[in-house]
Amino acid sequence: MTDVRETFARAFAEANPHDRIAALLQACAETMRRHLDFWRVSYAVRHQPAVLKALGPKLGDWTREIETTLTMLLAEAGHPEPEVEARLLFAIIDGASQHFALDPKRYPLEQVFARVAERYRREESS
Repeated sequence: MTDVRETFARAFAEANPHDRIAALLQACAETMRRHLDFWRVSYAVRHQPAVLKALGPKLGDWTREIETTLTMLLAEAGHPEPEVEARLLFAIIDGASQHFALDPKRYPLEQVFARVAERYRREESS
């Protein structure tokens, strides 16, 4: 969660709410590259029954914290359904990050995130 909170801090450092998703995605990509070994292990073990049991309610708390923060970012940028959009964005970030963790030499994480950021900018301006 330290990495996740740092990426959110970088997003909220942007004065313009419409620039925050791009900043978040850039920070996510940098974090994935910087702590790739950790994230590879995290993705590999996070669904194992013993790990889920050990994490207990913390896992749900972390998920809600991420969704709540994404909802806030999206609401401030004027998205009409920020709660639903937050879940979609969370899935995109998590999925792209997992694909990158599996094949970091070939998965174009920065390009994928740049495309996502571009789509959010287009939606916000329309």
